Amino acid sequence: MFSAIKNTYKKSEAAVVVQKLLEQVISQFPDMHWRTGEPAAEVANVYVGALFTARPDMVNGHYGVRPHKVTFAAASIACGLVMTQNSEQLAKFQQATYAALCIILGHTQSAGSLYKFNSVDSSLLEYASAVLGDFSEQASSTPLAGQLAGIGLMD
Repeated sequence: MFSAIKNTYKKSEAAVVVQKLLEQVISQFPDMHWRTGEPAAEVANVYVGALFTARPDMVNGHYGVRPHKVTFAAASIACGLVMTQNSEQLAKFQQATYAALCIILGHTQSAGSLYKFNSVDSSLLEYASAVLGDFSEQASSTPLAGQLAGIGLMD
């Protein structure tokens, strides 16, 4: 019973981080292709839920520790970025998701020493970084690269 409560709490923590990042991106870059009909909270919950479904062992304490909300959020955003590539319904969130992933991974690199990340956190950050690298490589040869460079997220 307590495990389910902890899972819900940790998912909620991560979803709030994802939501705030998406809202920050949307407010900073109003030309971002985001359809206003879908609140960031709903998208955040989809991303967090997808990571929890895909890798419950990494986020449910299976290895004796649970991830920090920042790394849980980063991996959820990465999972969401993969989802935007494979789902027509989520494709409209691709730019905002990419921007949010850049921001959170930049934060973990610059301020990571302030957190006490564990081995699960490290694995989640590796996953998120790999997804970002793959996406950046793929996006560099598409029209999206020009749009992302225009907002300072891609060279």
